[in-house]
Amino acid sequence: MMTWKSVDFPEPVLPATSACWRVPLPSARYCSFVAPVRLEAIRPQYTPEALRQKIQGPVTIEAVVGVDGAVEDARVTTSLDSTFGLDAQALDAVRRTPFRPATLNGTPVRCVVTFDLMFTLR
Repeated sequence: MMTWKSVDFPEPVLPATSACWRVPLPSARYCSFVAPVRLEAIRPQYTPEALRQKIQGPVTIEAVVGVDGAVEDARVTTSLDSTFGLDAQALDAVRRTPFRPATLNGTPVRCVVTFDLMFTLR
């Protein structure tokens, strides 16, 4: 599942090392915002250690999609497993996901998206 959001400018999106800011949304009468579109779903892979431990569940990632549609920055907001590498696998999958960028009044803009990635054993 993927969601997008925005808040009042100029709150930083990620830690101060990131140069990204959330996009302010004026009244709907004056603007047209189109959320980013995921062009391909990249699935995270299980690590051998996580398979042996039979770890299952969700990882939530917050990412910044740039004006070129590439993920510029990402962080884990809800961790499943930092010990056996599933959080790192989820981050890698999100960073490799291509997008059509968000637009504001027809101009590409940076946008924050949230991913809920589910690790499930079959």
